[in-house]
Amino acid sequence: MNRRYKAVFLDRDGTISVEKGYIKNALDLELIDKAGEALFELMQNDFKLIVITNQAGVARGYFTEKEVKEVNNRLEKLLDEKNVRLDSIYYCPHYPDPDKAVVKEYLADCKCRKPGTANVLKAAEDNSIDLSRSFFIGDKMSDIGCGNNAGMRSVLVRTGYGREEEKKLRELEESEQPDKYADDLYSAVKWIMENFE
Repeated sequence: MNRRYKAVFLDRDGTISVEKGYIKNALDLELIDKAGEALFELMQNDFKLIVITNQAGVARGYFTEKEVKEVNNRLEKLLDEKNVRLDSIYYCPHYPDPDKAVVKEYLADCKCRKPGTANVLKAAEDNSIDLSRSFFIGDKMSDIGCGNNAGMRSVLVRTGYGREEEKKLRELEESEQPDKYADDLYSAVKWIMENFE
């Protein structure tokens, strides 16, 4: 029987890296304080690390897929300096609004854009992940929705857009809220380590 791994799925901007709007230049990417240490702890405890990121800036014409990949490469380089290796990065370049998706080939109401789960399901298949033993960490309602929709436990971090999003989430039904609100990625990981079964 093939082994199924536990994983932590992570948003990129505002969760691992500092929220700076639409990042075009890879050198603008900067890790959030203690993000590397947090991910290293997950690695040490045999969690696979998967980044799932919406990059609608491609559809909006702000940057290209090549530039998204360059920013992702920068993320991997900075994490490598902290002895952290990501298992995979998946991104969605689409946007569903025809008034804003100026690059028409990326105009799509797709299932890979969070809270859709297509990229999560692809990651689970590619990396032999057991979603029921996995977590999703992000700073937006779409991250929490994605994690919940995929049957994972979810954590909203208060970095990036997290503090604003927390106010909206707390008004929703309990089933739509995250399992945990955490100040940052490091705090989120501490909670995961205490609550993983």
